[in-house]
Amino acid sequence: DQIKINGQDFASGNLTANAIPLNGIDVDTSSLATPNAAQSAGYTAAALAAAINTNTHVHGAKATAFNKVVATTSSYTAAQATLNGVTIASRATQQEFVDAINNEVSDLVATLENGIITLSNTTGADINVGANMTGMGFATDIYGGFISIANVDGSDVKIEAGSTVNGYGSAADGTVAIVNRLGFNEIDGTTIKSAVVTTDPLTAAMNVKVNGVAIGGSFSGASAADSAASKAAAINAVSDQTNVVATAKTVIRLGVDLVNATMGNTTDAEIGGIVTSFAAVTDVDELASTINAAVGSSTDIVATIESDTGLLRLESASGQNITVDAGTDTALFDRALNEDGSAVTGFASAAGTGFGFLTLTSTDGSAISLEDGETDAHTGLTTLGLQAASEKAETTTTGLSVSTVAEANAALTAIDSAINTISTFRAGFGATENRLDSAISNLTTYQTNLEAAKGRITDADFAAETSNLTKAQILQQAATSMLAQANASKQGLLALLQG
Repeated sequence: DQIKINGQDFASGNLTANAIPLNGIDVDTSSLATPNAAQSAGYTAAALAAAINTNTHVHGAKATAFNKVVATTSSYTAAQATLNGVTIASRATQQEFVDAINNEVSDLVATLENGIITLSNTTGADINVGANMTGMGFATDIYGGFISIANVDGSDVKIEAGSTVNGYGSAADGTVAIVNRLGFNEIDGTTIKSAVVTTDPLTAAMNVKVNGVAIGGSFSGASAADSAASKAAAINAVSDQTNVVATAKTVIRLGVDLVNATMGNTTDAEIGGIVTSFAAVTDVDELASTINAAVGSSTDIVATIESDTGLLRLESASGQNITVDAGTDTALFDRALNEDGSAVTGFASAAGTGFGFLTLTSTDGSAISLEDGETDAHTGLTTLGLQAASEKAETTTTGLSVSTVAEANAALTAIDSAINTISTFRAGFGATENRLDSAISNLTTYQTNLEAAKGRITDADFAAETSNLTKAQILQQAATSMLAQANASKQGLLALLQG
């Protein structure tokens, strides 16, 4: 329940794996000799996709796993190499080496284009690059896979932490960091929310790109170059090209201990770099008002007391860094949390710095593509508190090859995957069509019942009127008959007189 997809638990059960390598990021899996061992231990994108799909009937999203590793050079050393635990003998040419991979290594497809070798699979299993591949542009490592998630009904996917701030109750303990751990950003359609930005300034050398447009270094302005405010400014500098607007906010929540703290030792306390003496403070409300009076208009930091937790909340609406130092007394602030409940990194002895987070919004309603110059750890995006999970997948095809056994198997796998995708969407459309048919049937029954009721009312009125008409006719006929008899008696009397 720490991760939600479309407002529901992302999987039907708990995910017990200690770590899952995603988006090509490697982890310490030295004890796992092969991708199969990693798969069995639940450490792969394939395992995560399978876990997500156990709850598709609830959250309505389907995950697809895949993996892809691209060489960084076109060099070819013609050396013996190891891939997924299989030793490939040296080949005279690069193409022969690629063909050997396809023929000898299962669940791995190698392609060669413009001298660059690409290794891929459609299962999401790890790709284990062993010895002697360095000279061909591959570092010796275990490369995790990627996951694509789409709603069965074609609507936008919403992924978020099951946290208090997201409305899942006071006991909810999900954090953005947990969402990021599985390779996802918090995303709601065309809006992405980052985790807390790191202490590293954003530089142009990181080659971060938003919708294919390179983002320059951080803008210092009135805030530190490592702040969320500065990083948002860097993104917004090219918003006219990316159609993406960034906003920043910083929140730090402090536990206050007025019992064990010696308030007389807090005369040198600082909030946001501004000296803020707490010597005369006696309760938490007075603590908040003292901070607000001290910082004044020097910063946009606002202090409040959270009614449900009692924590001191410091918030910068612009995303400036918030520095906190209780001064000589180190007991006043016993803990520091970010807005999502995660601990503020580096906070100790009642002192530390809180960093903000970013929210990226598409202004034209299209998907937001994120990438950087890193092929492994995605350092540039990490600086922004973002994952490469939001990279837009560009799907291309050059046809299916069956020239080798491996390529034929890969073609069958691709066809099976396409059939499964079509079946999934057909199931979704079928369910929707069934619901529409049911609604139409209910409305038709309702219409028939209304017409029947109207008919009964109409028939009852017609019968009453017919009865009234018959009654009137009988009365009229009786009156006429009585009048005729009266007239007949007078005629007889007159006849006697005349006689």
